[in-house]
Amino acid sequence: ANATINTLRALTARAQRMGTVLLYECHGTGQDDEVAAFLIGAGKYHFYGVGQWFSGDGTFKQYRLPAMDRPLGPPLTDATYDADTHTWTRRFQTGTKVSFNAATNKGVIVWASPETRVEHAPLTFDGPSLLETVAA
Repeated sequence: ANATINTLRALTARAQRMGTVLLYECHGTGQDDEVAAFLIGAGKYHFYGVGQWFSGDGTFKQYRLPAMDRPLGPPLTDATYDADTHTWTRRFQTGTKVSFNAATNKGVIVWASPETRVEHAPLTFDGPSLLETVAA
């Protein structure tokens, strides 16, 4: 997980130096430790996903993590690393705090707001495009 954090941070720095967009998707199981590590290192245009590219009902809700419905806001700063404790920390605009111990691969997310589940309509390919749906 520490390697993933450093990869995400390096991609963000490289994109800023190049003045371009570098997309990156972390595909995982949705465990809190993974999500915490992702949030520590994530930059603009970095995405976290779980599941497969198929959903019988078109909603993909079996792959949607409750964390994806919580407000987060932009990070207040880049993540900081304490070499003595092997712990990364990062805070977000909403007050959410994330820590990740690189020695134990354990993460903690302290959400500033309660879970607010959002129901999403099934994706269809006969209506607006996915990009139009996301932008709406």
